[in-house]
Amino acid sequence: MARNGHIKDLNMDPVTRIAGALAVHVTADLEEKTYLDSHAQATLFRGYEVILMGRDPRDATFITSRACGVCGGVHAHASAYATEMAMGLAPPPLGTVVRNLGEAAEMGYDNPLHLYLLAGPDYCEAVVKATTPQIWEKAQSWSCPGVDSHNFKTMGELMTALNPLTGSLYREGLDFTRLAREQFLLLHGKYPHPESIVPGGVSSTITLQTLNEFHSRLALIFDYAQRMVAIWDDLTEFFYECDERYKLVGSLPMNLVDTGFWDDPYAYDASYANCDEWGERRWSTPWPKKRRSALALWPSTSTSATQQRTSIHGPAFASPGRAGAGSASR
Repeated sequence: MARNGHIKDLNMDPVTRIAGALAVHVTADLEEKTYLDSHAQATLFRGYEVILMGRDPRDATFITSRACGVCGGVHAHASAYATEMAMGLAPPPLGTVVRNLGEAAEMGYDNPLHLYLLAGPDYCEAVVKATTPQIWEKAQSWSCPGVDSHNFKTMGELMTALNPLTGSLYREGLDFTRLAREQFLLLHGKYPHPESIVPGGVSSTITLQTLNEFHSRLALIFDYAQRMVAIWDDLTEFFYECDERYKLVGSLPMNLVDTGFWDDPYAYDASYANCDEWGERRWSTPWPKKRRSALALWPSTSTSATQQRTSIHGPAFASPGRAGAGSASR
C-alpha cells in the first residue's frame, strides 16, 4: 500500500513530549486527507505495580509519586485514598482541606506546563509558518475576540508569543509553573515527590503564614488562568474557522470514568460503602462517560459533516482542543 505515492507511513517513536516513551504509527492518504490506519502504544514498562507487591501499604504514597516527574502529587493522593479505604482511616477535615489546596496548586502547575510548554509550540508562528503557510497568512489579519482579556489583537501576534524560548507566552508558562510549584511545596515540603501526603491526612504543619503565602500566589494564578482560557478559546476557534474538520479530531467512542476532584472535608470519610455519597459531594463531581461518539459534543451543520463524523477515518489534522474542557492533563 505504501508503494502508492499518495499513501505515506509515519512512525513517531518515541513521542518525546510524553512521559512513558509513547510510540505512534500512522498510515495516511494524502490525496483524500484521511488516515487509513493508526495506533499508539506505550513502550516503557515501569513496573510500579510489581514494586509495590509485598510492601508495607504506608510505602505506597512515596513510591507511586515517583511514577512521574510532572504530576507526582496526584499519584501520592491516589495511593493515600486507596490505603485509607483499605484500612478505614478517615482524615480530619483540615487534612482534606490541605490536600485540596495541594491538588489545586498542582492543577495550576499542570495547565501552563501543558498548554504553553508542551502543546503550545505546535501552534506557534515558527511551526505554523513552516507547515501551513496559508494558515499563517490568515492568522496575521484574524482579529482575536478575546483581545480585552489577553491583549493580542491578531492571531499572528498570539502565535508569535507561543514560539519556544523567545515567545512571551512560553516564558510566562515557565514563570507560572514555578509559582504553582512554590504553592505546593508550602504545603507538602517539596515537588515533585511530596513527603507529607500520608494515609489519614497530611503530616505538614500549617500556619497562618503558610496560608497567607499560598493565597498571595493564588491571586496571581487566578488572573493568569482567566487570560489562559481566553487565549485557547481564540486559538481553537481560529483553527475551526480555517478548516471545520479540526472538530472531527478525536472522533472515537468514549468509555471513560472521571472520578472527580477536591473532596468536601465534611463529607469524605474514606469508606468504600459511602463513596457514592462523598463522591457526589466533591467540588468537581464524578462523571461517567458512556460509550458514545465524542462527536456528539459538537453540533452538526450539514449532512456531509454528520457522515464524516460517523466514519472510522478521521482527517489528517491535529486539533488544539478546547480550553477548560477537562483534559488531561496528558
